[in-house]
Amino acid sequence: MHGTRTVVSVMRWWATLCKSAFVHMNLFSRDEATSAHTYTLWAILGLVFLLPVFLIVHAAVPPMMSKVAVAGVGALAVLAVFAITHIRAQKISMPRALLLGAAWLLPLSYLLATLFADDRAVSLYGERLTMDSFVFIVTGVVLLTVAASVVRTQKAALAVYLTMLGTAVLVSVVQVVLFFARDTIAATGIVLSSLSLLGSLNDLAVFYGLVIVFVLLSLLMLPVTVVVRGVLGFIVAVSLYFLMVVNLTVLWWIIGIFALGCLIYSASARYGGGGHPNVRVSYAALGIVAVCALYILAPQSITEQLARSAQVGEVEVRPSWHTTVEVGRAALASNALFGVGPDRFSVAWSANIPPEIYASEFWQSSFSYGIGYVPTTIVTAGLFACLAWLLFFAALVYHGVRGIVLAKKQKGADIALYVRVTSFVAASYLWVLTVLQVPSPALVMFAFLFSGLFIASLTYGASPVRTLHLAFRETPSIGFLATLSLTVAVLLSLGGMYGFTSRVSAEIAYQKALRVINSEGDLAAGEEHLRRALSSRPVDVYYRLMSNIDVARLQQLIAQAETPEAIRDQVQDLLARTISNATAATEADPEDYQNWYNLGLLYANITPLGISGSAESAQAALERALELRPDAPTALLALARLSRSVGDSSEAYAYARRVVEVRPRYSEANLLLAQIQLEQEDVAGALRSVEAVTIFEPNNPVAFFQLGLLHYGTDQYDAAVAALERAIEIAPEYANARYFLGLAYWRLNMNPAAIQQFEMVAETNPDNTNVQTILSNLRAGRPPFETESALDDVQGFSPIGEDGAVDEPGDDASSLEMESVGTPAPVGQ
Repeated sequence: MHGTRTVVSVMRWWATLCKSAFVHMNLFSRDEATSAHTYTLWAILGLVFLLPVFLIVHAAVPPMMSKVAVAGVGALAVLAVFAITHIRAQKISMPRALLLGAAWLLPLSYLLATLFADDRAVSLYGERLTMDSFVFIVTGVVLLTVAASVVRTQKAALAVYLTMLGTAVLVSVVQVVLFFARDTIAATGIVLSSLSLLGSLNDLAVFYGLVIVFVLLSLLMLPVTVVVRGVLGFIVAVSLYFLMVVNLTVLWWIIGIFALGCLIYSASARYGGGGHPNVRVSYAALGIVAVCALYILAPQSITEQLARSAQVGEVEVRPSWHTTVEVGRAALASNALFGVGPDRFSVAWSANIPPEIYASEFWQSSFSYGIGYVPTTIVTAGLFACLAWLLFFAALVYHGVRGIVLAKKQKGADIALYVRVTSFVAASYLWVLTVLQVPSPALVMFAFLFSGLFIASLTYGASPVRTLHLAFRETPSIGFLATLSLTVAVLLSLGGMYGFTSRVSAEIAYQKALRVINSEGDLAAGEEHLRRALSSRPVDVYYRLMSNIDVARLQQLIAQAETPEAIRDQVQDLLARTISNATAATEADPEDYQNWYNLGLLYANITPLGISGSAESAQAALERALELRPDAPTALLALARLSRSVGDSSEAYAYARRVVEVRPRYSEANLLLAQIQLEQEDVAGALRSVEAVTIFEPNNPVAFFQLGLLHYGTDQYDAAVAALERAIEIAPEYANARYFLGLAYWRLNMNPAAIQQFEMVAETNPDNTNVQTILSNLRAGRPPFETESALDDVQGFSPIGEDGAVDEPGDDASSLEMESVGTPAPVGQ
């Protein structure tokens, strides 16, 4: 409660400060209160404030999806306000900038990619709301365009900056609470999907890097007082703290190079006489350069200390540059112009996954993005998108160089130059990071926003671009078209906002379904939430979960039934519904291999029930999964088990052998291969397969137990003792291992050791008469069993069971780029 009151107090204080500042700047006077630009500017300020801080934490919706939702809805709301107010004003103005035209090539390229995509519905918004979609790109360019038209004065631009500074203050307060009061927050029942308001710790660092950029430029270009300089210095210190906690290497390089440039400029301006006469040597830049150099050059043991003290850490994994290029090259070979379709990078990844990935712990992962956001869009939207990005970046650099040079030539234009430089540098900083990283949707929207502010700043002072003014009443025909276009924009923005909110509501229902199923085991409540999700948006992931709910109900029904006849009708209904939902998932997204794998497993599991055609259907679905993700170990293993269940041991052996070749440390595959080899009387091969599991998993007691049994069955008692002793060392209560270890000791004439093992087995199994008989015989100096045939039965015991999968460690692959954010933490899928 104390933390909440602090946040509220800060928000109230900042609102009062902003109001006083806006009034002092005479930004919103009574004469302008009803103007189109004023209302739209207020909408932009609201979006700037909400983008960094808004998260849907209620239902644990993924942070990126939350940011996409608020960015999309907010930008479309800005468009709606802009269109409505300009219809009323009957006039509109827009800068004639090359950059503005180049920006609209981006949604055009995405429109073409969407029209030629296999699944247009997915490419429109993204399967579950992503940045790599046509609507997100459109909303970003819309925000850029509106900002370029509305932020037409220097005071309006400063209002945007002031709002952003206020957001940074609020983010800082909340982040301190998140870092140091996590236990208190958890006690209230709030589940945090991330420790960062921006989405991830990387995004938090990028945001504070942006704050540092603004502060350094403000210190260099504005005539600030000693008090303001101290406040800005404190802001730099806070920003550096969060950068040091996150410790993102690429950001240290970018901020360090920028700060070094500011330092050189300030020194040359002060002592070289070629710069601004009021510029002082920037000690803030010097300090930042020193910190960046420390974190780039110092050992990791030193740079991680601050992160460890804050007890935060994330590891972000994404494909490397080389892998992104190779996957993109293979994917674009079939459709170079329009790509694989927006939000379909995961499909391209599955179809062209590098073989070395299967040897890493990320072998089952499906990546929705490549090394960076912009490279991903080139893979998904094709060469047209690549050309659009190149033209956009080229126009940004062209206007930046030309606009800044012209502004510096004009006397008394300090604020105009400040806005122009800061907006250009901020946009460039964020766009560079979209190439190198996959930033939060909020940061991508900020990149569009600052690009729009930069276009607007080109109309200040010495204007390198002109402004197009259009009064509807002066030219009725053009006015009619403009009014019609703005009306359509209002309708499209309302429809777009509905699309975003409906998808968010569907995701909230889906997350609720997951929560009640996993934490409470309530299948009925989970199904109810899932039905609401499907009614809003038929997504393949939702259908897959629905089919899994039906499978769980089927298992419960069979476990509770007394006779098969009593549940025959219910089983048939559940099976039909399960298959229907699994099939619907393949229809909702036929390019996702997981849907076909899920359907294949379902058919494979009901094959033993004798249902006609189930084996053939399972085979077809699993082979389709392999077409979409070649050599997928899970699909190959499922085919191996299916072949074995229908009696085709040679084909089962071929599939199992292929799995082990693709992923040698796949325990389940090695154990299944060993079972098949035993059935084919290839004991030596079975030994090698089980030994492989013990090598890859040296702490797996089951594997050592099975290896010991194989050695025992082939009369290699010394080896059997070594393996079984290792199993007991790992799991001292492993009674089965002690049982056979006792027999192996007896075979080696180590009777006291054998008696000791069976006594320990008897302690944990006091009612086992067989163990008591063995102990009596051994104590009397007799063999453990009365007859030799009993010993033969033990020797012929098949040690490999169907189960035996254990969690397996993995290693990193060169095709992946891992980033340690803060203190390294285990990577989840």
